[in-house]
Amino acid sequence: MAPDGTQVANLTNGWADDVAPVWSPDGQRIAFVSLRDTAAGKWGMGPGTIYLIDFDPLTGQAGADVTRLTSPDTNDGWPTWSPDGRRIAFESKRSGNWDIWVVNVDGSGLTNLTNHPGEDRHPAWSPDGKKIAFTNKRSGNYDVWLMNADGSNPVNLTKAPSLDRYAMWSPDGKRIAFNTRRDGNQEIYVMNADGSNQRNITRSPHTEGLADWSPDGKRLALYSDRTDDKEIFILDLETGKWTNISQYPDGDDEFCTWSP
Repeated sequence: MAPDGTQVANLTNGWADDVAPVWSPDGQRIAFVSLRDTAAGKWGMGPGTIYLIDFDPLTGQAGADVTRLTSPDTNDGWPTWSPDGRRIAFESKRSGNWDIWVVNVDGSGLTNLTNHPGEDRHPAWSPDGKKIAFTNKRSGNYDVWLMNADGSNPVNLTKAPSLDRYAMWSPDGKRIAFNTRRDGNQEIYVMNADGSNQRNITRSPHTEGLADWSPDGKRLALYSDRTDDKEIFILDLETGKWTNISQYPDGDDEFCTWSP
Protein backbone atom coordinates (compact mmCIF):
# COMPACT_ATOMS: atom_id res chain seq x y z
CA MET A 1 0.00 0.00 0.00
CA ALA A 2 0.96 3.65 -0.27
CA PRO A 3 2.38 5.34 2.87
CA ASP A 4 -0.99 7.00 3.50
CA GLY A 5 -2.78 3.64 3.56
CA THR A 6 -4.35 3.87 0.09
CA GLN A 7 -3.75 1.66 -2.98
CA VAL A 8 -3.85 -1.60 -1.05
CA ALA A 9 -2.86 -4.49 -3.32
CA ASN A 10 -2.64 -8.22 -2.61
CA LEU A 11 0.71 -9.45 -3.95
CA THR A 12 0.44 -13.13 -2.96
CA ASN A 13 -2.77 -15.08 -2.65
CA GLY A 14 -1.94 -18.70 -1.90
CA TRP A 15 -3.40 -21.18 0.56
CA ALA A 16 -0.45 -20.85 2.98
CA ASP A 17 0.90 -17.99 5.07
CA ASP A 18 3.38 -15.61 3.38
CA VAL A 19 5.21 -13.40 5.90
CA ALA A 20 8.28 -11.22 6.53
CA PRO A 21 8.45 -9.39 3.15
CA VAL A 22 11.49 -7.25 2.39
CA TRP A 23 12.28 -5.10 -0.66
CA SER A 24 15.34 -5.41 -2.85
CA PRO A 25 17.46 -2.23 -2.91
CA ASP A 26 16.17 -1.31 -6.39
CA GLY A 27 12.55 -1.86 -5.33
CA GLN A 28 11.90 -4.35 -8.15
CA ARG A 29 11.84 -7.59 -6.16
CA ILE A 30 10.45 -8.71 -2.82
CA ALA A 31 11.83 -11.58 -0.74
CA PHE A 32 9.45 -13.23 1.70
CA VAL A 33 8.96 -16.36 3.79
CA SER A 34 6.26 -18.80 2.74
CA LEU A 35 4.85 -21.89 4.42
CA ARG A 36 3.43 -23.22 1.15
CA ASP A 37 5.89 -26.12 1.20
CA THR A 38 4.60 -27.46 4.54
CA ALA A 39 1.55 -29.54 5.37
CA ALA A 40 0.22 -27.01 7.90
CA GLY A 41 0.93 -23.83 5.95
CA LYS A 42 0.38 -21.62 8.99
CA TRP A 43 2.84 -19.21 10.61
CA GLY A 44 4.50 -20.83 13.60
CA MET A 45 3.32 -24.33 12.66
CA GLY A 46 5.95 -25.49 10.21
CA PRO A 47 9.27 -24.78 8.48
CA GLY A 48 9.48 -21.81 6.15
CA THR A 49 11.03 -21.33 2.72
CA ILE A 50 12.33 -18.09 1.20
CA TYR A 51 10.75 -16.99 -2.07
CA LEU A 52 11.30 -14.09 -4.47
CA ILE A 53 8.65 -12.21 -6.43
CA ASP A 54 9.09 -9.46 -9.03
CA PHE A 55 7.47 -6.09 -8.35
CA ASP A 56 6.70 -3.17 -10.67
CA PRO A 57 7.07 0.15 -8.78
CA LEU A 58 5.13 2.00 -11.49
CA THR A 59 1.98 -0.14 -11.32
CA GLY A 60 2.31 -1.33 -7.71
CA GLN A 61 1.70 -4.89 -8.84
CA ALA A 62 3.64 -8.11 -8.45
CA GLY A 63 4.76 -10.30 -11.32
CA ALA A 64 3.11 -13.62 -12.08
CA ASP A 65 6.18 -15.73 -11.34
CA VAL A 66 7.27 -16.62 -7.81
CA THR A 67 10.76 -18.12 -7.43
CA ARG A 68 11.77 -20.43 -4.60
CA LEU A 69 15.22 -19.44 -3.33
CA THR A 70 15.89 -21.92 -0.52
CA SER A 71 15.21 -25.61 -0.10
CA PRO A 72 11.70 -26.65 1.01
CA ASP A 73 13.06 -29.33 3.35
CA THR A 74 14.82 -26.86 5.67
CA ASN A 75 13.48 -24.17 8.00
CA ASP A 76 14.50 -20.72 6.71
CA GLY A 77 13.26 -17.24 7.59
CA TRP A 78 13.81 -13.52 8.03
CA PRO A 79 15.52 -12.57 4.74
CA THR A 80 17.53 -9.37 4.36
CA TRP A 81 19.12 -8.06 1.13
CA SER A 82 22.71 -6.98 0.70
CA PRO A 83 22.88 -3.33 -0.44
CA ASP A 84 24.08 -4.38 -3.91
CA GLY A 85 21.03 -6.65 -4.31
CA ARG A 86 23.15 -9.70 -5.11
CA ARG A 87 22.81 -11.69 -1.90
CA ILE A 88 20.30 -12.46 0.82
CA ALA A 89 21.17 -13.24 4.42
CA PHE A 90 18.63 -15.25 6.40
CA GLU A 91 18.10 -17.35 9.51
CA SER A 92 18.04 -21.11 9.07
CA LYS A 93 17.73 -24.25 11.15
CA ARG A 94 19.16 -26.47 8.40
CA SER A 95 22.14 -27.40 10.58
CA GLY A 96 19.92 -28.33 13.55
CA ASN A 97 20.33 -24.97 15.27
CA TRP A 98 19.28 -21.44 14.29
CA ASP A 99 22.19 -19.79 12.49
CA ILE A 100 22.70 -16.96 9.99
CA TRP A 101 23.33 -17.99 6.38
CA VAL A 102 23.82 -16.09 3.13
CA VAL A 103 23.00 -17.05 -0.46
CA ASN A 104 23.25 -15.42 -3.88
CA VAL A 105 19.89 -14.43 -5.39
CA ASP A 106 20.33 -17.12 -8.06
CA GLY A 107 20.53 -19.77 -5.31
CA SER A 108 24.30 -20.32 -5.51
CA GLY A 109 26.99 -19.60 -2.94
CA LEU A 110 25.16 -20.85 0.16
CA THR A 111 27.39 -19.97 3.15
CA ASN A 112 27.03 -20.40 6.92
CA LEU A 113 28.02 -17.16 8.70
CA THR A 114 27.46 -18.23 12.31
CA ASN A 115 27.81 -21.54 14.09
CA HIS A 116 26.91 -21.18 17.76
CA PRO A 117 24.63 -23.24 20.06
CA GLY A 118 23.00 -20.01 21.22
CA GLU A 119 20.39 -19.17 18.58
CA ASP A 120 21.44 -16.66 15.89
CA ARG A 121 18.37 -15.13 14.20
CA HIS A 122 16.82 -12.05 12.53
CA PRO A 123 19.72 -10.73 10.39
CA ALA A 124 19.70 -7.14 9.10
CA TRP A 125 22.30 -5.99 6.57
CA SER A 126 23.82 -2.55 7.11
CA PRO A 127 23.37 0.06 4.34
CA ASP A 128 27.10 0.06 3.56
CA GLY A 129 27.16 -3.75 3.27
CA LYS A 130 29.94 -4.16 5.82
CA LYS A 131 27.95 -5.33 8.85
CA ILE A 132 25.02 -7.56 9.75
CA ALA A 133 23.02 -6.97 12.92
CA PHE A 134 21.29 -10.05 14.33
CA THR A 135 19.57 -11.52 17.38
CA ASN A 136 21.55 -13.93 19.54
CA LYS A 137 20.82 -15.91 22.68
CA ARG A 138 24.39 -16.86 23.53
CA SER A 139 24.38 -14.70 26.71
CA GLY A 140 21.28 -16.48 28.10
CA ASN A 141 18.67 -14.06 26.78
CA TYR A 142 18.05 -12.52 23.38
CA ASP A 143 20.28 -9.52 22.59
CA VAL A 144 21.05 -7.54 19.45
CA TRP A 145 24.52 -8.34 18.15
CA LEU A 146 26.66 -7.00 15.33
CA MET A 147 29.16 -8.85 13.14
CA ASN A 148 31.11 -8.28 9.96
CA ALA A 149 29.30 -9.35 6.79
CA ASP A 150 31.56 -12.41 6.58
CA GLY A 151 30.47 -13.55 10.07
CA SER A 152 33.61 -12.45 11.91
CA ASN A 153 33.95 -10.32 15.04
CA PRO A 154 30.51 -10.71 16.71
CA VAL A 155 29.80 -7.99 19.30
CA ASN A 156 26.89 -7.70 21.77
CA LEU A 157 25.22 -4.28 21.44
CA THR A 158 22.33 -4.35 23.91
CA LYS A 159 23.44 -6.46 26.93
CA ALA A 160 20.09 -6.07 28.73
CA PRO A 161 18.36 -8.71 30.94
CA SER A 162 15.38 -8.70 28.60
CA LEU A 163 14.20 -9.76 25.17
CA ASP A 164 15.94 -7.59 22.53
CA ARG A 165 15.50 -8.55 18.86
CA TYR A 166 14.46 -7.54 15.31
CA ALA A 167 17.18 -4.99 14.52
CA MET A 168 16.48 -2.58 11.63
CA TRP A 169 19.08 -0.12 10.29
CA SER A 170 18.39 3.53 9.57
CA PRO A 171 19.11 4.45 5.92
CA ASP A 172 22.27 6.35 6.87
CA GLY A 173 23.58 3.40 8.90
CA LYS A 174 24.00 5.50 12.05
CA ARG A 175 21.09 4.08 14.09
CA ILE A 176 19.37 0.77 14.74
CA ALA A 177 15.76 0.28 15.82
CA PHE A 178 14.86 -2.89 17.71
CA ASN A 179 12.15 -4.58 19.78
CA THR A 180 12.59 -4.93 23.52
CA ARG A 181 10.65 -6.02 26.60
CA ARG A 182 12.93 -4.26 29.09
CA ASP A 183 10.06 -1.99 30.26
CA GLY A 184 7.62 -4.86 30.82
CA ASN A 185 5.88 -4.81 27.45
CA GLN A 186 7.12 -4.96 23.88
CA GLU A 187 8.27 -1.54 22.66
CA ILE A 188 10.58 -0.01 20.07
CA TYR A 189 13.97 1.36 21.07
CA VAL A 190 16.50 3.17 18.91
CA MET A 191 20.25 3.15 19.53
CA ASN A 192 23.40 4.30 17.80
CA ALA A 193 25.01 1.68 15.57
CA ASP A 194 27.69 1.04 18.22
CA GLY A 195 25.04 0.24 20.87
CA SER A 196 25.21 3.59 22.68
CA ASN A 197 22.31 5.92 23.52
CA GLN A 198 19.57 3.28 23.76
CA ARG A 199 16.22 5.03 24.17
CA ASN A 200 12.52 4.18 24.17
CA ILE A 201 10.69 5.89 21.32
CA THR A 202 7.22 4.31 21.63
CA ARG A 203 6.71 4.79 25.40
CA SER A 204 3.28 3.20 25.66
CA PRO A 205 1.55 0.37 27.57
CA HIS A 206 0.68 -1.32 24.27
CA THR A 207 2.57 -3.84 22.14
CA GLU A 208 4.60 -2.34 19.31
CA GLY A 209 7.08 -4.05 17.04
CA LEU A 210 8.85 -4.75 13.75
CA ALA A 211 9.75 -1.14 12.97
CA ASP A 212 11.16 -0.24 9.54
CA TRP A 213 12.65 3.13 8.60
CA SER A 214 11.35 5.43 5.88
CA PRO A 215 13.96 6.14 3.17
CA ASP A 216 14.55 9.63 4.60
CA GLY A 217 15.07 8.24 8.13
CA LYS A 218 12.42 10.54 9.63
CA ARG A 219 9.62 8.01 10.20
CA LEU A 220 9.09 4.42 11.25
CA ALA A 221 6.47 2.00 9.97
CA LEU A 222 5.52 -0.46 12.71
CA TYR A 223 2.63 -2.43 14.10
CA SER A 224 0.78 -1.58 17.32
CA ASP A 225 -2.17 -3.14 19.13
CA ARG A 226 -3.32 0.18 20.60
CA THR A 227 -6.58 -0.22 18.61
CA ASP A 228 -7.16 -3.73 20.11
CA ASP A 229 -5.86 -5.59 17.05
CA LYS A 230 -2.52 -5.18 15.30
CA GLU A 231 -2.52 -2.27 12.86
CA ILE A 232 0.22 -0.57 10.84
CA PHE A 233 1.17 2.87 12.10
CA ILE A 234 3.57 5.55 10.91
CA LEU A 235 5.51 7.19 13.74
CA ASP A 236 7.03 10.57 12.94
CA LEU A 237 10.30 10.70 14.88
CA GLU A 238 10.47 14.51 14.86
CA THR A 239 6.92 15.31 15.97
CA GLY A 240 5.99 12.08 17.79
CA LYS A 241 2.77 11.86 15.75
CA TRP A 242 1.18 8.42 15.26
CA THR A 243 -0.88 7.71 12.13
CA ASN A 244 -2.85 4.48 11.62
CA ILE A 245 -2.63 3.61 7.92
CA SER A 246 -4.15 0.11 7.81
CA GLN A 247 -7.41 0.41 9.81
CA TYR A 248 -8.59 -3.15 9.22
CA PRO A 249 -10.50 -4.28 12.34
CA ASP A 250 -11.04 -7.92 11.32
CA GLY A 251 -7.41 -9.11 11.20
CA ASP A 252 -3.86 -8.41 12.30
CA ASP A 253 -1.58 -6.26 10.12
CA GLU A 254 2.14 -6.61 10.78
CA PHE A 255 5.50 -7.42 9.09
CA CYS A 256 5.60 -3.94 7.57
CA THR A 257 8.50 -2.96 5.30
CA TRP A 258 9.16 0.31 3.49
CA SER A 259 9.99 0.42 -0.22
CA PRO A 260 13.29 2.06 -1.25
